[in-house]
Amino acid sequence: MKREPVHPVFGLVDRLRSAVRTGRRLHLEPEHVNVLMSDEIYLALSRLEARQMRSMSVPEPESASSSVTSGSGKGRASSRGTSAGLNGVPMDAASRGASQLLRKEVALTLRRKKRSMHSQSTM
Repeated sequence: MKREPVHPVFGLVDRLRSAVRTGRRLHLEPEHVNVLMSDEIYLALSRLEARQMRSMSVPEPESASSSVTSGSGKGRASSRGTSAGLNGVPMDAASRGASQLLRKEVALTLRRKKRSMHSQSTM
């Protein structure tokens, strides 16, 4: 009887449960990382990250200085600008940047693993 291939999500969930049960680190294979990078899961993680980032930021109180005209003198700006030292990157842009960086790291990890496996098989 031919055995069907097992989807990597099952291995990921098994490892996750084991890490929770034992209190040890979660070690993932590249195929497990690919599951985490799937659209559904990564979107949920990005939303959770954004929610946590928003809850950590403290809203600035409105002050008299925020209504002062600045810039070219054409009147009050419709929105507040960013000051030096403040993060002016919108949350969704930060998540996209993090997503791109993580995808590059996954691809690099997969290439390294392939090279490693190839070099072991040629020995």
